[in-house]
Amino acid sequence: TYQALCNYLQVPIGAGKHVAYDINLTEFAATYKMNILTAFNSLKFLEREGYVELTEEVNNPTRVHFTSTRDDLYKFQVANSKFDGFIKLVLRTYTGLFNDYVPINEDFLSKKAGVSVKDIHNYLKTLSKSGIITYIPQKKSPYLVFTEERLDDRNLRISKMNYDTRKERYVSRVSAMLHYAKQDSRCRSEELLAYFGEDKTTPCGLCDVCTEKAETHISPQEFEVLVAQVTEKCRHSAPLVNELVDAMAKTYNSKKVLNALQWLLDNNKIVYNEQKRLELKN
Repeated sequence: TYQALCNYLQVPIGAGKHVAYDINLTEFAATYKMNILTAFNSLKFLEREGYVELTEEVNNPTRVHFTSTRDDLYKFQVANSKFDGFIKLVLRTYTGLFNDYVPINEDFLSKKAGVSVKDIHNYLKTLSKSGIITYIPQKKSPYLVFTEERLDDRNLRISKMNYDTRKERYVSRVSAMLHYAKQDSRCRSEELLAYFGEDKTTPCGLCDVCTEKAETHISPQEFEVLVAQVTEKCRHSAPLVNELVDAMAKTYNSKKVLNALQWLLDNNKIVYNEQKRLELKN
């Protein structure tokens, strides 16, 4: 993904550091026949490794990063006195400018400096061309910044710790998803909320697990009547299991009948004969 990204943005090896590029993720993914989610997650992985920074905001504010040393900046201010007041204003207004890109507000600066917004843009452009700052104008689309120059394959390193962490998280998510799909003892809504840390929940009553429990719930009195009826059927006709279920379908759902039958089998009150039919135990 890294080399595909560099080729897509036409960044040569050894170049690109602190340069911002507009990026159309849909176009990038289509160009290299990637799933867009895969492309996005790959870029975020490169971001965690410290190679790029990807903005996700739809409306990105202007950002500034002072890339010169403080000594070089002082020399520039002495040699270009007309920029001295503006540079001091920016440094007084915002912090962290020498460490990273910092969002700034041109309208606010224009009011404080008593000049037009256009003048502020021109100041920033000139400082950028002079190598004092890196200037990213306001954009209404995502953009990507290379925090290091483009590397070749031999020098691109992915830390084992980050790779293992991502792998463990992926395996954990897949396991949780499979457990959610396979388990049939807990309300789906409760299971999902528990995954996100919410324990004080109540069953939804609507999912397949809840409806099945409702269908198979039987009171002790009803169970006693059902056992008696299953016993009577087996006494007179020695039915197959499916015949028994069909014979009682108008009164009881199949799961209740099978639960009662299983209890009778487990307690040796009913047995299978040689023809696999159900009959009372002698």
